[in-house]
Amino acid sequence: VNASATVTNSTISIVRLYSGSPTLTGNAIASGTPFVMHDPDVDMSGISGNIFTPSDLRIEISGSLNDSRTLDFVDGIGQYVYGGDLTVSNGSTLTIAPGVEIHTTNSNSSVFDLEVYGELHAAGVLFTGHYDDINVHSGGRADLSDCTFSGDYAEVTYYAGSSGTVDNLSGEYWDLSINSDQVSIVNGIDVDTLNLDSAIAVTNGTINALNVNASATVTNSTISIVRL
Repeated sequence: VNASATVTNSTISIVRLYSGSPTLTGNAIASGTPFVMHDPDVDMSGISGNIFTPSDLRIEISGSLNDSRTLDFVDGIGQYVYGGDLTVSNGSTLTIAPGVEIHTTNSNSSVFDLEVYGELHAAGVLFTGHYDDINVHSGGRADLSDCTFSGDYAEVTYYAGSSGTVDNLSGEYWDLSINSDQVSIVNGIDVDTLNLDSAIAVTNGTINALNVNASATVTNSTISIVRL
């Protein structure tokens, strides 16, 4: 579907979305991944009232976001899965709404990342799957609060020149690497491995392995292994 097409009261296997602001209502859609967003700038507000055969539904998303958008529930579906890398371009903002789940694939041969050059805001979001990485590049910003990481492995990396806040993140088998002094950790963190390469302060952390290569300050935390 491109541009502002309208499809109603039809039987559909899968819907692939490439651009515009389509209207899809009253359709019977058979796929467990009923909507595939090849362009994350597609306006999904005209999608509602469709009937789905499977019960476990996900929206596939990939590509470069060049504007600002919120990933929210679409026609009752709140699970998104990467179909390729998802890039938040410089000057754009991606907001992920509370209750939304971001899934990666469960295949060793298909590992996709969330690359942030603009801004990412996520609160109350579940990130899950196989190798679920968030990379915040120089000039990019990521504010993450009350998010949970689950699955095989996840890593959040703030590169030099990036910024953001990490607020009450938790999970298992996930790592956090901070290489910028413009990132702050507030209200604690529960992390498998914390790599600090910048002079920031951490309090109230539950950390399995702490690797410090800068003049960081860590207080009031429970730590299994410290490497200095």
